[in-house]
Amino acid sequence: MADRWREWLATCVPVAAFGLALALISGMMLFSVRGGAYIAYPAFQLKTLILAAGLVNVFAFRPPSYIDAQGTKPMKQTRRTVLQSLLAAPPAMIFTGSSAHVWAQLSALPLTPACETGSVSTPQQTQGPFYRPNAPQRNDLTADAGSRRRFSLRGFVFDTGCRPVPEAMVEIWHADERGEYDNDGYRWRAYQLTDDAGRWGFDTILTQHYSFRTAHYHIRVQPRGGEVLTTQLYFPDHPRNHGDRLFDPRLVMALDDDRSTGRFDFVVPSL
Repeated sequence: MADRWREWLATCVPVAAFGLALALISGMMLFSVRGGAYIAYPAFQLKTLILAAGLVNVFAFRPPSYIDAQGTKPMKQTRRTVLQSLLAAPPAMIFTGSSAHVWAQLSALPLTPACETGSVSTPQQTQGPFYRPNAPQRNDLTADAGSRRRFSLRGFVFDTGCRPVPEAMVEIWHADERGEYDNDGYRWRAYQLTDDAGRWGFDTILTQHYSFRTAHYHIRVQPRGGEVLTTQLYFPDHPRNHGDRLFDPRLVMALDDDRSTGRFDFVVPSL
């Protein structure tokens, strides 16, 4: 509610000031010189004030953007409209070998489960037995990649009001190309903080399936002062998806054309 009043005031005050200035300027222009003195025509000034008041009423006191044209039904703020403004801002994070052009590709990828006003949070999933605390803070996990196939993950963190969440912790850990975890060190493990636009991203390698599990990336998301969201991200149409009892189609990443970049936007409870 406070955000709505701020939006209303941000619209009302400038337009009201414009209307007042218009009335004063127009009134001064209607003065006539008689005998070297300025004499006002009250009738014209009154009409000018009425016109200015009408403009203020139409523009400043119109329904704010969260109300539709009929003024009765709340408009849904979709993640698509939010992304249009967020994608335009340059990333604060630097990603090896990608950066700006990868972010530009995000707008062309199919939408992952949409963030709508009043939407629910991203589904939780098990942490699994291979999580290790104290992962290093970094965006690039490819120092030990060698000839392994690279893979980039990108996305946003939104709250349930579809607002970007800055400084949220996003942590990743996953198996290597043989389906094995590094349980002694921190290869394929890292965390980072989202930038002011709520963006997160990692450059790593393409993970593989193992045992009864389909290929997946483990993710933990925690807004500053908020609860931890633990979940997993999956590939579309992976042959092992149908046999994995943990697989959730709501957690499928959107992939670019060469399947080297995946995107997913997390939705966490509003604080």
